[in-house]
Amino acid sequence: GSTRWRAWIDAETYAVLRFNSIHPPFNNLLARRAAAHAVSQRDYMAAAYGDEKYWRECYAYWICGSPNGTEIGSDDYRKQDFSKARALLEQSGLMGHKVVLIGGSDIPAYRQMSLVTADILNRVGFKVDMQLSDWGSVAARRAKKDPPDQGGWNVFHTSANGAQLASPLTSPSTIMTCDGRNFVGWPCDQVGEDMRQAYIREADPAKQKALIEKMHARLWETLPYVPLGQFRQPFLWRNDVTGVVKANTLVF
Repeated sequence: GSTRWRAWIDAETYAVLRFNSIHPPFNNLLARRAAAHAVSQRDYMAAAYGDEKYWRECYAYWICGSPNGTEIGSDDYRKQDFSKARALLEQSGLMGHKVVLIGGSDIPAYRQMSLVTADILNRVGFKVDMQLSDWGSVAARRAKKDPPDQGGWNVFHTSANGAQLASPLTSPSTIMTCDGRNFVGWPCDQVGEDMRQAYIREADPAKQKALIEKMHARLWETLPYVPLGQFRQPFLWRNDVTGVVKANTLVF
């Protein structure tokens, strides 16, 4: 009965479609833009997390609801547009290019998002090779820089705690260094990275805000990944379990 259990819903977590930016097709900006125009956040969130009370659309790289939660630059990507996506892919010269999509079959949300991605990329004009496995294998494979047909990959889904991603200082996902040592996918944009370094050194709050907005617009121009929305993780425990720490991730 309800008296035996207690529940609460955690702070929001962020889901993404991450590109491999060093191998075709997604080393090509037009191909990344084509994929981004095919995305409907509502479709992803509904497929992966069900009831809308657990999720919302969000076009902020540094988390909606955070002090850095601007959505500037995202307007062109808020409505799914397959015509624009196919036109961009034609322009890139990569129509029909194979895309190796890796995903965690043992994590239901990642599996569902992978299925959505396979469908939309095929509809755009890519040729998707979806390779699902356990998440441990995906995590090991995504670190490989080998070509996709030699054990590498092109795209995968992941999610992360919003607190970690809420600032350019702490989010590994928006580090765009060109040394190949940033987060998997290895996007390179020296212009954006120079802005981030300026933000790190800037002490004036007004100037920091202006840099946040410029950086965010630049991220939507370069697309290291596509934000897919934010969701809230429910937790449930018995009444006779005590000492539960209400944190952004489950703490034992």
